[in-house]
Amino acid sequence: MSEIEYEVCGGGAIYFILFSSNFYNVSSAISRKLIGQIIKNGGKIGLHFDSTQYPIHDYKELITCLKKEARLASEIINYEIKFVSMHRPSKDLLEADLEIPGMINSYAQTYFSKMKYISDSRRNWRENVTKIIECGEYNRLHVLTHPIWYCEEEEPGLRHALIRVLQESLLDYYDNLQDNIRDIEQELSKTEIERGFIL
Repeated sequence: MSEIEYEVCGGGAIYFILFSSNFYNVSSAISRKLIGQIIKNGGKIGLHFDSTQYPIHDYKELITCLKKEARLASEIINYEIKFVSMHRPSKDLLEADLEIPGMINSYAQTYFSKMKYISDSRRNWRENVTKIIECGEYNRLHVLTHPIWYCEEEEPGLRHALIRVLQESLLDYYDNLQDNIRDIEQELSKTEIERGFIL
């Protein structure tokens, strides 16, 4: 997506990385390479912060944890993180309208009250994005997209997209195993994985 953004409008989107994700490792070589490519394409990097990782109800302490994650991620990717987006925030966290010193909180009320907010959550745009852009009514948009939902060819729905993501993840996991287990091809080939292996 960052390549398309660079080709069409010179980049500019903010990509939020989840430091506590089970799906990828921010410090892995491949993740750092991809993050570096986003920056090279003119994108910015922010922290996608999951408050549920911390059983804390004090917002001051939560901000300390958030800042620590941002600092660690910044050191790993060699890029100063100045933006944060909350991962599946609770109603209370949204209503707290957190001010985070030195960072822009994309869930701050100003980005909802002074901008038109639209999102593709669960691969579902709840409003017609094209009409919103073309109508000219809004001079500022706050658009949340999830690159996981998009691929080269159009997909018929959420189920199909989820199956694709799981299949791609299995192949990625196989590649990681191959890097760590000698002669894995003798036991199980990548072709078997692609075709759907049977135990």
